[in-house]
Parts: sequence; C-alpha cells; structure tokens
Amino acid sequence: MLKLLKSVYGLHQAPLHFKQEVCQWFRSQGYTPANDAETVWIKRVPATSTSQAKLIIHALYADDMLHFTNDTALYQDFVKQFKKRFDVKSGAVGVYLGNRVVVNHGSFTVTLDQTHYTEELLERFGMSDCTAVPTAMSQRLSTTMSGDLLPVSEHATYRNMVGSMLYLASWTRPDISYAVSELSRFVSAPGQNHMTAAKHLLRYLKGTKEMGLKYSRPSNKGPMDRPNQLWGYVDSDWAGCQDTRRSTSGFVLVLNGSAISWKSKRQSVVALSSAEAEFMAASSLVQEVTYARRFLEKLGFPQTSPTLIYEDNRTCIAWSEGSVGGSDRAKHIDLRQHYVHEAVQAKTLKLEVIASADNVADILTKPLPQASFQLLRKRLLGL
Repeated sequence: MLKLLKSVYGLHQAPLHFKQEVCQWFRSQGYTPANDAETVWIKRVPATSTSQAKLIIHALYADDMLHFTNDTALYQDFVKQFKKRFDVKSGAVGVYLGNRVVVNHGSFTVTLDQTHYTEELLERFGMSDCTAVPTAMSQRLSTTMSGDLLPVSEHATYRNMVGSMLYLASWTRPDISYAVSELSRFVSAPGQNHMTAAKHLLRYLKGTKEMGLKYSRPSNKGPMDRPNQLWGYVDSDWAGCQDTRRSTSGFVLVLNGSAISWKSKRQSVVALSSAEAEFMAASSLVQEVTYARRFLEKLGFPQTSPTLIYEDNRTCIAWSEGSVGGSDRAKHIDLRQHYVHEAVQAKTLKLEVIASADNVADILTKPLPQASFQLLRKRLLGL
C-alpha cells in the first residue's frame, strides 16, 4: 500500500482537501466566511477621504467560484494573489454550473436560467419535438392509482428523468418543485401513470425552457418591494397525499423581486386540521428565515425589521402570536408552537394574512388550474 503525499484529482478526499487549502488561503488574506459551511467569503476595505468603501465576495462551489465586487482594482489584486497559489481562469460570468447568468446594467436586472440544460434534457429523453402543455402537473399522484407497474428495464429511465428535473427545480425552476417532489416519491416502483406525469412535466418544460429567475432593482414602494429586504410566503395543502393523508408544506423566500429559497415537501406526520398543517409549514420556514437573515447580515445587508411572511390561515397566525395557546387543537403541537411564537416575539419574522389566491406558496403544495398556476408562477420567478 502506498501513501500519497498529496490528493489526486478524482479521489474521494480531493474535494475536501482542496476546500481546506482554499479556506486557509482566504483566511491568510484577511477574508472572513459569511456562512458556517465556509462557501462564501467576504472582504471589506473601509472608506477613506479619497475613496469609497470597497467590497469583494467570493462564492465557492467545489473548484468553481463566482466573484462579486464594486472595485475592479480589488478584484485584480485578488486574481494576482490567488494565482500565486492556485491555477485560475478568470473572466466575466456567462454560465455557472449549468446556469446562464445575464446581467443587464441598463435595466438593473440579473436573470438566471437553464435553457441549454433543459434542451439537452428534452433531447436525452426523446421529447425535443413534443407538444407543450401550460402547467407542470394536471393531477395528484398516488400508489393506488399508479396504473400498471413499469418494466424493470424502464425504472432507470424514470429515475434519470426525475433526478434531472430535480436539478432544475433546485436551481432556477421553483415552479416545478411540487411536481418533481411528487414524482420522486415513486422512484422505487413507478407505474405507467407516474411515467405519464413525468413526460407531462417534460412537455411543460418544452414550452417554458427559457424561463428562470429574474432579479431587479426594487422601487421601494412598499413592504414587498424594499431593496435587499427579505420577505416570503408559506402555505400547506391539508391531507393532500391520498396514500398517507399527510399534508404538503410549501414556502418561498423572496429578495429583490424573485425567489432565493423555496421548498415543497410532504410533512413527516399527519396533521389533524388545516391550521395544524399550516403551522407545521410555518415552523419549517422559521429555520430558513433565521439562516437567511443571518447570512444577509454577514454580507452587509442587515434586516432592519421582522421578515414579513404572508400566510392565508388566520388560526395559524393567531397561534404564532400565542393568542390561542390553550386551544384543544393546539395542545399536541406545543413544541412547534413555542418555536414559532419565540421567533415572532424576537421579531425574526411576522406573519400577515393574505388571500389564498395571492399566496405564491400555493404553487408549491398542489396542482393548480392553468390561470392560477401561471399567475403565481409569474410572481414566483419575478417575471
């Protein structure tokens, strides 16, 4: 057995060792991590009598990095110092990890999309010439209504379809998150109806392949349009799963006009009421809000007021404020109640009521009619 003196590209240990080397270099250059995973590094140069404050941020994903700065000289100095230790190719960002990044300085917008990846996906599964459909999913899926089971030879194809679309849903297409979450429940034993639903989703992507996230400069006209201030939506679909009667949680956090974090997930236990299902969704959102606020503050964008979260269930809002703590319907969710209530008391977030038709998180909890789906999609993606 031979002991290597250094990591070799392709070995399991190589990514960890590379990250350790990069993190050590950032610390030696006066950078500080902006998150616990040490994947975002930041350096500030205070303003002087002759120059404004300078800032440079690096986002690290394996051996790919994105750089953000307000000073060209600061970036050039970084590249010069970094090249002394690592090989590096620098230039304006075009495509990052399969995501096309388009910066429009005239309109002050940044758009992210995966058009090329979607086209490759359609071609890989023989759907390049399919007919497009207007929604991601037409009906719920279940085990009891799966149709005939797919032949074992087609299981890998189904899994590859779902896995490929999961990558899209995780990066730039939150509008397909619910559909992909539903499809992923059946990867171990898919039926004909599940494959039909997967192909339906590919047909939806055919007609929307150029869609993505669009961020823009807010006009500061209201609480939902404030620069660098976080807000969001939360919702649930009570007892929507026909197999387990569990509910589906959905939430989205928005910054500068478009989603930055979202989730569509079936809840781990059965909720006994719609209010309880909504409250369970809210408790999972609190964790994400807490992290996002801390991360934004380290980046230099402190959240000066409680994060507004729009919710369409008044009982859930009342529980978050602690006004019905003695209700029989709330006794068994005591732990979640106190967790959300403490976050509200600490002014981490504030739940406000919104009409169900305007709750963007509804698109993450169930199939919707075409008109509702397209309206909420527009708000979700910032289009």
